[in-house]
Amino acid sequence: MKHLGSLRGWHAWLSVVLALPILLVSVTAIFIAHDKALGLKEISVAAKWLPGYADGNWRQSLEIRSHFVAADGSQYVGSKYGLFRVEAGSLAALPGTEGLEVRGLHQHLGRLVLATKTGLYVVENNAVRKVLNMEAWSLTALPDDTLSASVRDDGIMVSSDGGLTWRRHQPVAEAVAAYARTMPDRPLTLGNLVMDLHTGKAFLSKDTQWLWIDATGAVMTFLGLSGLVVWWRTRRRKAQAALAQAAAKLEGHPQPQAAPR
Repeated sequence: MKHLGSLRGWHAWLSVVLALPILLVSVTAIFIAHDKALGLKEISVAAKWLPGYADGNWRQSLEIRSHFVAADGSQYVGSKYGLFRVEAGSLAALPGTEGLEVRGLHQHLGRLVLATKTGLYVVENNAVRKVLNMEAWSLTALPDDTLSASVRDDGIMVSSDGGLTWRRHQPVAEAVAAYARTMPDRPLTLGNLVMDLHTGKAFLSKDTQWLWIDATGAVMTFLGLSGLVVWWRTRRRKAQAALAQAAAKLEGHPQPQAAPR
């Protein structure tokens, strides 16, 4: 019984100490599962008060993703943290691109077009505007003077008006769809399996794995909060019992027996 009480004590104190990390992991897992729908990557926050972000520790490298030289000789560098222009041996950030992961750059009909993790953008008259809400990977100029962008889920989008409007490239789309019906299964590595088990993709489809993440995160959040409540109520009952015993002792009454555990 002594060992059982000691184990219960360790369980209670570890639950209290780790309650905040568990709550953060479970709540943030739900947000991560819905980051695109919520637009989390487009919301700027001030969090330099956190130790991991102090003194610019979170941005030790620009993590360059792309490089482009315009017709007038201007050079641009796309990074995980935005678009920069090379000026006299230094970099100058382009306003409006902060936080954009610029994977591809190209100039078309006088406009600078950006392929980013959150979509396709155009830069014109020093203004940045989103034109397609679809994760993009790269940009390429085609021989027929159109601009091609590779987007999520094996898609190819093309534009003939400087990136303002986009349409799906039908010949490529049809070829990809035809090949997908006959392509062999991809080799499954242990790393893929572990990740798919973690995210629920191994049990649900890619489009519905958020159900697994939401359910797991919600249960962990409930367990963390309810554990804190149970611990607080237990501490309060013990404090009240101690006060009652002290009051009874002062009044000369027999001390109440503690309730069995």
